[in-house]
Amino acid sequence: GSGRLGIGALGYAAEGTIEAATWYRIAFAADLGAGTVDYYVDGNPVYASTSGGLDGRFSLFSDANDGPDILLFNEPSGSYTHEMLIGSFLITDRTMNAEEIAALGGASANGIQLSTDQGIRISNLQIDGSTIQIQWEGGQGPFQVQKTSSLSEPDWQNVGQSTNETSASDTIEGATGFYRIVE
Repeated sequence: GSGRLGIGALGYAAEGTIEAATWYRIAFAADLGAGTVDYYVDGNPVYASTSGGLDGRFSLFSDANDGPDILLFNEPSGSYTHEMLIGSFLITDRTMNAEEIAALGGASANGIQLSTDQGIRISNLQIDGSTIQIQWEGGQGPFQVQKTSSLSEPDWQNVGQSTNETSASDTIEGATGFYRIVE
């Protein structure tokens, strides 16, 4: 293929943007209210479109098309389907900015995670009502769970007391929260 990234209705990044048999962190940041969709590869912007419309073809939970609300790497006719290996997938309820996307780091077959110098990895997040349960692996402890509402200008705040356990819970507040574990 040409290595272009995108879809006809929104546009494509330049040829050679991606190569076969290579892991990438690909992000599509859509603000359909503003009519914009930006493409990123490994945190770098590669294309900006002003073709997206609110409640149109690219909106989640749209009734504009019959069938599923989201199709990944294909379209309803079945003519353009592609087999892909996906290490992880993330959908947020807001548009992430370029700094937040860059902070997610490079591609990893281990999923979407913020890197830490301590070798600690969040292994499971589970939401039950207004509580989030966090589990992690690695490190020696004691551990401190921290949270921020933004990755572009993080203001990390301690969640509870430090612990030697490898799990903790927090009350969900606001639309967005990012967590890390530090020693």
